[in-house]
Amino acid sequence: MGILTGKQKSRCLSLALIAAALLWTSCSPGVPEITVIEQDAKFSPIIIGSGSFFMKIINAGRGDDALIRAQVSMPGTLVELHDVNDEGKMVKTDRIPVPAKSTVQLRPYGVHIMIFKMPKEVQEGHQFILTLSFEKTGDLRVPMQFTANATNTSRRRR
Repeated sequence: MGILTGKQKSRCLSLALIAAALLWTSCSPGVPEITVIEQDAKFSPIIIGSGSFFMKIINAGRGDDALIRAQVSMPGTLVELHDVNDEGKMVKTDRIPVPAKSTVQLRPYGVHIMIFKMPKEVQEGHQFILTLSFEKTGDLRVPMQFTANATNTSRRRR
């Protein structure tokens, strides 16, 4: 083996850096890319002063994320993440996973967000900001508007 010239050393260093960069990007966890579409707010037909938030949360990124909190711009309200257990009962949950390259549908009788203790002046057409907090992405501000009461449809799971 001979001694490398300056040009050969530079070329070897460049190739080593490129190889290291490719190895790092293929082994490192991906980054989530969260967007929200088709958001809707409905009043509960059963519990006065409460409602539900439905939407599609899209993660187009290569990394998993999770919704861990939701807040609204209405003082005195309580906002909770909800799921439905195996017996079909609504239960509070601490997180809603949003896997990489997937869409999570928040819908009636499934995973959703609920609001309680709403002010009486909140009526159909009321606009507000829902802040969704994700484990990795951080906070995402989503404009919302109450459109109508949720319908009491079948509880079938699809």
